[in-house]
Amino acid sequence: NNTTEPPPPGSGDWVDIESPLEGDWLIEGETYRVRGIAESDTAGADIEEILVHAWYWYEEPGSPREKRDAFDWTQAVGTVNWSHNFFAQDWVDGEELTIEVKARDSTNAWSDTEVLELMLGSQSISIGNPSGQEPVSGTTTISGTFLTPDPISVEWRIGRGEWQEISVSSSQEYTTVDWSVSWDTTELEDGFHRIAVQGRDQSGVISDELRRTVEVDNFPPAPDLSIFGSISVEEYGVPVEEAYVNTFLEVRADVRNNGDADAEDVVVHLREFGTKRSEATIPIIEPGQVVEVILYWNPMASGNQELEVIIDPGQAIAESDRSDNSGTITFPVLSRPDGVDLSIRPGAVTTSPAVPRPNEPYTISIRVDNLGARDSDQVSIELSMMNEFGYELVDVINASTIIGQTSGSFTFSGNVSDARGVSYRATIITTTDLVSDNNVAEFVVVQDLVTLSGARTPALQSTHHIEASAGLGEDSLLFTSKGSELFVHRMAADQSLYTCLVLETEWIGDITVNSYQGIVTVAWTRSYLDENTFIRSTVSYTTIDRTC
Repeated sequence: NNTTEPPPPGSGDWVDIESPLEGDWLIEGETYRVRGIAESDTAGADIEEILVHAWYWYEEPGSPREKRDAFDWTQAVGTVNWSHNFFAQDWVDGEELTIEVKARDSTNAWSDTEVLELMLGSQSISIGNPSGQEPVSGTTTISGTFLTPDPISVEWRIGRGEWQEISVSSSQEYTTVDWSVSWDTTELEDGFHRIAVQGRDQSGVISDELRRTVEVDNFPPAPDLSIFGSISVEEYGVPVEEAYVNTFLEVRADVRNNGDADAEDVVVHLREFGTKRSEATIPIIEPGQVVEVILYWNPMASGNQELEVIIDPGQAIAESDRSDNSGTITFPVLSRPDGVDLSIRPGAVTTSPAVPRPNEPYTISIRVDNLGARDSDQVSIELSMMNEFGYELVDVINASTIIGQTSGSFTFSGNVSDARGVSYRATIITTTDLVSDNNVAEFVVVQDLVTLSGARTPALQSTHHIEASAGLGEDSLLFTSKGSELFVHRMAADQSLYTCLVLETEWIGDITVNSYQGIVTVAWTRSYLDENTFIRSTVSYTTIDRTC
C-alpha cells in the first residue's frame, strides 16, 4: 500500500537497514533493493508492517530548494526480515537521496524513523575517436569518456569479438574519466566494422553499450568479385530443376563487385566436373554493381552433374579477396527415354504480338518437344478454342516427324475477337508416344489495348544504373542511381530524357515506386549520421507529379 501521509511519530530503535550502506552510490536507470530487519522492543509484540519512503532536495535556479518525494510511504515485503525494490530515476544528479523506514508492531506502536543517506548519479559513455565519418587505417586510437561514480573499467570489442578491458580510475567519487586504446586495423579486412564500448563501475553496474560503425581502408582501391545469390538453370527461358541429356541450357549467375574499384574484362567460366564447358566476358563491373552472366551448357551424360561458375579463373584481376570467386551446384541430368515422348511443356506457347489487341490479328506459336531418343511418326497438332459449347476445333497442322531430342514449332492464326481473354487447347495427335499425359496444354491469350515496343535504351550516362520506372500519362519517370545518389528523370514517348532532380544523396540500395491517378509514390532506403555520429538507416517516401 502507498500513502502520502507519513506514519505517526514513534519511539524505539527497533528497525535497521542492512543494505545498501550509508553513502553508497546508486545509478539512474537501475533497480535496487533496500532491506533490513525489525524487532519490537515490547515483549510479546509482533511486527505488523514496515513502511519505506524516499525523498531528495530539489532546487530550481534562483529559487529556494524544496523537499520532494522520490516515492511515497510504501509497505515493504516481509516484517521481521523486510525488503523493498525501487527503480532509481533522475531525481538528482550527484546529490543525496534519503531513505526513511518505520515499523509498526501488534500493539500499534511505531518505531523511530531509521534514516539512510545515499548518493545518486548517472552513467554515460562516449566515443570521441574515430568519428565514423572518415575511413581509418593502420594503428589508430579508440578513445572517449566515461561518466560514473567510482569508475573501474571500460570494455571494448570489434563486431562480435570478445570484450577487452581498459582499466580506468579517478581520485573523485563521481566524475568523467578519459579512456583510450590502440587498435591495429590491419588485422581486419577492408570494409565496415562495428566498435562497441561499455563502462563498469566499482559496484558492478554496466552502462548501456555504445556502438559506432567505421570503415577500415588499408589497401589501395581494388575490385572484390563474388557470386551474388544462387546459380540457376533455364531452358527456353523457363527455370528448370532437371533436364534431359543433349538439351541446350542456360546457366545464369549474378556477379557482384564488392570492392571499391572497377573490374574490367571479367572472364567467367562454367565447368562441369572441373572441365570448362562455357566462357563469357563481362566488359566492366563497377563498385557495388551486380551483373548477370549467361553461360551455355549442353549436357551429354546423365546423372548428377557438378557445375561450377568461376570468376576470373586466370586471376588476371588484382582482388583483395578471392575466397568467394566461385559457386557450385549439383544439377540432375536425365537419360532420354528409348522411344518417342512428345510434350507441350510450360513456356512452350507464345503469341505475336506478346499481348494481342482486341479485333486485331495475331499468331500463336506452339513448341512441341520430343523428349525421347527416337524420331516420331507423323504428328498432328490440333488447336481448339473455348466457346459456350466447349472446346471447338480451329485448325490442324501436320508434320511428318519430330526428330528425337529436338523440337518442332507450329504456328496458328489466333481468333480475331474483342474478348479480353480467349481460352485455347493444344493437343498432340500421334500413334507413337510413350507418355500421353503431356500431350495436351490449355492456355489463355490475354488481349488488351496496349502496344509493346521493342526495348530501347534511354540516353543515360554510362555511370547511371536504372533502378525503377513508373508511368505518368504519356510520359514516364525513370529512377537511376550513381553510387549513393538517386536521380529522377522524365522520359517522353520518344525516349527523350530530362533529369528532374537528385532525389537522394545517401541511398543504400532499395527503392519501390507506384503510379496512381497522375501521382507517383516513391519509397527508398537511406542512411544518415545522427547527433551522436551513429550511422542510421531509414525509409523515406515522397510523391512526384508530372512537373517533378
